Amino acid sequence: MPTEAQINANRLNAQKSTGPTSPEGKAASRLNALKTGIDAWSQIIPGEDPAELEALAEAFHLHFRPADPNQLALVDALIDTEWLARRFRRIEAQLWNYQVECLDKNLTHAEFIDAAIQHNSPLGHAYQDAIDPFSRLHRRVDANNRMYLRTLKALQDAQAAPAQPPTPEIGFVPQRPDSGNGIKIPCDNNPVSLLTPRTRISPPVPESATYDAPARSSISLRPGGEPG
Repeated sequence: MPTEAQINANRLNAQKSTGPTSPEGKAASRLNALKTGIDAWSQIIPGEDPAELEALAEAFHLHFRPADPNQLALVDALIDTEWLARRFRRIEAQLWNYQVECLDKNLTHAEFIDAAIQHNSPLGHAYQDAIDPFSRLHRRVDANNRMYLRTLKALQDAQAAPAQPPTPEIGFVPQRPDSGNGIKIPCDNNPVSLLTPRTRISPPVPESATYDAPARSSISLRPGGEPG
């Protein structure tokens, strides 16, 4: 059973390990939960090094420092396109080597041992025999480059935009306190007077205002009903 001294020591240690207290520290710790979606092993093909992809992802995240899930997804997209660009460069180099090897295989024995024939414009012959593979590869390279530039522009716009205010919790609606008689009291601290239900008040009549009734007619009637 812990002693009183051990309990007090644990309380003091708990007070010291409350995490960052400054705004800068809290902002930095908030990004700890953001993890990259790059899986080095699932995106590697034969001839590629997973450690190289992990180093690439770490470099991009240290450079751009995504602040929310949307920016994190954009950074991961940049990593994907850069990794594909490096792969396409290796494919192009291997395609050249393969086509040159195919040229050597198509030579006869006499042509193969003749240096003048064997090295007569090998790259030209290799490209001529593989125009379709090279064209398809170049279209993939162009599309990947455009994707990189669009993603980079979207990330730069997202990081330059002003920070949005925090979203209030769902289902929480602040209510004004009730004074007890059905009148809602404002939530601010400004002094206000609580008005009773409105009654109709007639406007005051000026003292100088008088009302003159019309004068009666002084016409007298003669005998027989005719006016005099």
